Amino acid sequence: MRTPTSRERGLAMALAALWLAAIVAIAAITIEVSRLTDTATEVQVAVDAAALAAAENMLKGGNVDSAKAAARTVAAQNRTDGRGPAPGDVRLEFGSYTIADGFSAGGADNAVRATVTISNVRYLLASVFGSGTNTAVTKRAVATYECCGYAQPGAPITIGDCQLLSYLEGQPCSTRGYTLVLQPQQAQNSCWTAGPGTALDWLPPECGGGRAPLVSAGETIQLKNGNMTPILKQFQNCVDHGIHDYVIPITRCPIGNCNDGSATVVGFATMYIDNRSDILATGGGGITFTQICNNNAACTGGHTGPGHATCFGTGNARLVDDRG
Repeated sequence: MRTPTSRERGLAMALAALWLAAIVAIAAITIEVSRLTDTATEVQVAVDAAALAAAENMLKGGNVDSAKAAARTVAAQNRTDGRGPAPGDVRLEFGSYTIADGFSAGGADNAVRATVTISNVRYLLASVFGSGTNTAVTKRAVATYECCGYAQPGAPITIGDCQLLSYLEGQPCSTRGYTLVLQPQQAQNSCWTAGPGTALDWLPPECGGGRAPLVSAGETIQLKNGNMTPILKQFQNCVDHGIHDYVIPITRCPIGNCNDGSATVVGFATMYIDNRSDILATGGGGITFTQICNNNAACTGGHTGPGHATCFGTGNARLVDDRG
């Protein structure tokens, strides 16, 4: 066997060095791409959270300023490149959104677009070798906020909107908040929406109901009165079974007549009953509600913009696809 010459050995070492350099370069690119990908994912999580926080704030009766503050607070709680986004890293735009046209900036109508930019994301190997090379990562997200356009009520009760004007920024469900003692009658601007024979249908399925009709904002509903002691007892049973949230239609004040009258639905509210002792099934009856919960009610979205029905604490905030 021929012994390699020194020239051949030198060529082999040079080729090995080239291969090693190539492998190191490929590894460096892989590391940097992985780092930027991870950072981009972190920024996307932060911007998604910011957009949802702003939309939920608007849904609860907030304004542009309070929505921006909520978005920046939530964004700062998400680590991106080892740090939370600063207030100046989070930009909010308000406008409208449709599936066909996407997001359009303008007045605060039914959507908010958040943009988070994290600057000075340093390349790892550049840092190791003392280079100042860095880049910026920018992501954005759009969230919509909509009132309930229509829903299947979970209780045979309606309340006049004038009773709720003080509580437009609702309370989280299952949290003790403002209360309203409801004893359905015209003088209190609240009525039953079903008589004793059909009221049970309007309660949730877990309570033997779930057969209430779908009710839309703008629709006229019939009002009833009568002996509701049996249904108040059913309410107590519902609460005993852990059912505390009840979506109800809100009608325009003043309610003209609870005795086979009618009223126009202007929105929906989610009311929270704390415990069975809040339901009085004797002496005329009455219910103490925790006022206007905010939750993800099982209902479809309706418009939220200026001049439209108030959410009264019940609506939907969700992320949507933004390709614009």
